[in-house]
Amino acid sequence: ESSPDGGPPPVRDREHILGLPHVPPEHARELTESNEIIRRTAALLRATHDAGGEFILEHPADRGARNSPIYLHRRHAPLWLMPGIIALKTDTAATLITFPQCALGATAQKYTSLLCSRRIAPGLQSLSYLRCQHSSHTNIAGGSKTDVGWNSKSHSAYPPDFNFLIARVLASLRNTTLSATAHPPRTDPAIDASVPPPPTTPITAHRPTSDTTHNDPSPNVVADSPQRDAPRTPFKRTLGEYPLRSRRPAALLTLRSTRTKPAWGRKTGCAFAVNKISDDPRTRKQAMAEDRLGWSAAERAEIANHHNNGSWTTIDRSEVPVGRSLVRLIWVYKRKRSGALKARLCVQGCNQVHGVDYDQTFCATMRPTSLRALSAIANSENMRMRRWDFVAAYLQGNLEHNEVVYCHAPPGYATLGADGRPRVCRIEKPVYGMAQAGRRWQRSLFPWLLEFGFTQCKSDPCVFTMTRQIRGETHRLTLGCYVDDLFTLYSHDGEGSLYASFTEALTTRWNVEDEGPVSDLLNVDISTTDSCVTLKQEKYIAHLVATYLPDGVPLSFQKSRSPASETLPKLVEDALLTK
Repeated sequence: ESSPDGGPPPVRDREHILGLPHVPPEHARELTESNEIIRRTAALLRATHDAGGEFILEHPADRGARNSPIYLHRRHAPLWLMPGIIALKTDTAATLITFPQCALGATAQKYTSLLCSRRIAPGLQSLSYLRCQHSSHTNIAGGSKTDVGWNSKSHSAYPPDFNFLIARVLASLRNTTLSATAHPPRTDPAIDASVPPPPTTPITAHRPTSDTTHNDPSPNVVADSPQRDAPRTPFKRTLGEYPLRSRRPAALLTLRSTRTKPAWGRKTGCAFAVNKISDDPRTRKQAMAEDRLGWSAAERAEIANHHNNGSWTTIDRSEVPVGRSLVRLIWVYKRKRSGALKARLCVQGCNQVHGVDYDQTFCATMRPTSLRALSAIANSENMRMRRWDFVAAYLQGNLEHNEVVYCHAPPGYATLGADGRPRVCRIEKPVYGMAQAGRRWQRSLFPWLLEFGFTQCKSDPCVFTMTRQIRGETHRLTLGCYVDDLFTLYSHDGEGSLYASFTEALTTRWNVEDEGPVSDLLNVDISTTDSCVTLKQEKYIAHLVATYLPDGVPLSFQKSRSPASETLPKLVEDALLTK
């Protein structure tokens, strides 16, 4: 008997999760194989957990529970009711996360559940707060019936935003230094004893590929305590007929952390980044050891800026909505060109969740080609060049009404709330490091420039031009915006000039500093004479050499040798012949 929608007949329901009493003979083997696959999957994931690994198991959500807001049918029998999966969830303390894929851009509603091991779950927990807000959907997740059978492949792919979130969480875990101690071993021989394993071919595992990992902790990953009473579980180096090529345990949909240290880079607490070309402190501990009074004063000045700006509201931890994760605030230290010490408080934006903490993030920056073009125009048109700096530019933007981010208190400035726990910062205005901060800043500055009368360049949206006739003379003003730096070119100055009226309006509306004639921008040194504008990168190149070639330039770096293979002409010829 077929199902009402034209698909195959049911072979299980909630009351008979391992199979209905009278399954049609042509589907009995399919039911047995399905149960065995589930049993083996649970066994593999349990073995991975015992060996210190992590896992994610994905399947359609349970829509047969009458008290559930996503209830669909009383007989619905999901994977999550299988005895082996229940035992896996209980024994590994895994978390079940349910969400609609349409909330992440899918064309069908498709409620989905993820069973996540405990180190992965914190990074995906926010998915459980997504809700379907659509009155209808373009497609049905189950697929459609065709002449050759039931087709659901068109809806099997995950939406891109979901893929990005999974990749980010797994990458942060992969790059995390965690304890190498395995989970406590399991004593029972089978995950699901109610389904005896038939005498079939051995289980085989995918051969693991070699991996390159970084030493990069993420605050969303909950690490084990470094001390365990249970000894490390020895892992057998074979699973079935294929030997594993790595001493690290591996299984389908699993991940291991290592202590491999990268050749170059530093820990930012969020992402692996190339060493910054400066001698500025990289951590608060280093800053305090170097100049406690100076850097502490810089920190207090930054905190004062945020308080005056109303960047956040401090609340008790108990006031944070249930399930919302907290994002860390970190200090970034820099010595300015004047020698002043600058401490900038940044949100660890890579731990924000798309669709929960922010939506769009794109923020344009002035292109290097525009810098060269504007310098050439200034030289040929005899225009003056000056640089303005927006003080704490991102703090001068505005968040959308639904963009709420909860952060830990700034390091070194935590206070306890009424509940005895450290108080939490509810971000009210953009803060450096937030995924959407740059976009919010631009969406505040650019409309003001257009309202003032500037014309936005089509080839580079960060370049604005303006021309006015004042007392019979043509006054020209050109701006190049690079985040919080304003590169200005002007033909006239003095009282009554276009440049004077603009700077008066600029200083009235925004908190800015006049840094004088431009001397550098985008790591480019700019020098001017009466007839020439010269752009150089000597300092930047010197920093690169000092950082990455501290022992001098190797002999293999020859001035007469091009940075390519000596057989390049032959390679090009071969490529053309095989095309």
